[in-house]
Amino acid sequence: MNDFVAKPVVPEHLLAVLVRWLPQKDAIPSEETATPETTLTPTQDTGSSLINQTTGLKFLNGNVASYRRLLSRFAETNLSDADKIQTALAAGDYVTAERIAHSLKGISATLGIETLQVLAQTLEKKLHEGVPATELITDLASLSELLVAVCVEIQTIE
Repeated sequence: MNDFVAKPVVPEHLLAVLVRWLPQKDAIPSEETATPETTLTPTQDTGSSLINQTTGLKFLNGNVASYRRLLSRFAETNLSDADKIQTALAAGDYVTAERIAHSLKGISATLGIETLQVLAQTLEKKLHEGVPATELITDLASLSELLVAVCVEIQTIE
């Protein structure tokens, strides 16, 4: 292994790493010839938004249809993540709880849900450190509230 690219993958960083290690620079398409599948601007991107659509679209190379599909899937599959973490903690399963928080952190970053990413990252760290479940009640309540708010916002984007 000569290098690595951390998730979520930033296309410009990936390209820079590839350029560094590929022997032929001519094999890499220029920005002028490489076109995204769909290049549309987001429908909403207000300063009070929980979802930074510009960031999310950047990770999907501007493909609005795919972005909206991923947001919809996020709302369907991740809304109950706080409850899932709480259930795992009640069973003493910190590994599962940490995995859920880690996955939530990653998908939130990819979709541009930055506040949720930070909260999930903080919770993941606490779970990794073995903080007692009784001390995570406020974090889990905040996570649950934020997930509901994000899912409501996703409905306005679709």
